[in-house]
Amino acid sequence: MIMKKKYIIVIGDLISSKRIQERKLMQRKLLKILNKVNTANTSIVSPYTLTLGDEFQAVYSKPSNLFRDLIFIEKNLYPVKIRLSIAIGSITTSLNKKQAIGMDGPVFHIARDKINELKKSSYRYVISTDDDKDLELYNSILKLISKNIDTWKPPRYGVLLAMLENKSIKEISKIVRIREQSVYKNIEAASIDILIKIYNSIETELEKILKIN
Repeated sequence: MIMKKKYIIVIGDLISSKRIQERKLMQRKLLKILNKVNTANTSIVSPYTLTLGDEFQAVYSKPSNLFRDLIFIEKNLYPVKIRLSIAIGSITTSLNKKQAIGMDGPVFHIARDKINELKKSSYRYVISTDDDKDLELYNSILKLISKNIDTWKPPRYGVLLAMLENKSIKEISKIVRIREQSVYKNIEAASIDILIKIYNSIETELEKILKIN
């Protein structure tokens, strides 16, 4: 039996987008943010693309810097919040390397089902596979992160993003424009060092799933 190559699909959705004033301006802003992500990560094989209204999606060949990309999007969209469905599985059509549209396969179906489930909840993140692999532990952790991150301000996102980029405390202080003492306070208050370990662990697990063919 020949196994189809697995990919990682990300579907994102702006929360309460209908309440956003100047939605066209917001969509332009979102496009600029997504384009920056597309040029920064070679693991993206079908670029972030606006799809249904205020939704967007992309296809990754591997999870390298996946959470760095997602935090970059969240940070730069602030105060607008997003929900994210991350799914891993197979695509039955050709890969569209220009836009993340016009493709099909089990992984798209599960990612779509899960983003619709998120819309009915207060949570913001979910990970799934098209073969029912048990990811309950990771999803439980992501639910906790959803509640934690909802109260964040831009500096905290900035600290997390800079740490995901392996910046030093001194560099983070300059990038985020806060004192070094404040950098440490943000790390401790939000357990950012633990968050990064969680993100790394999830990316490692996704890499393992990708290699099971």
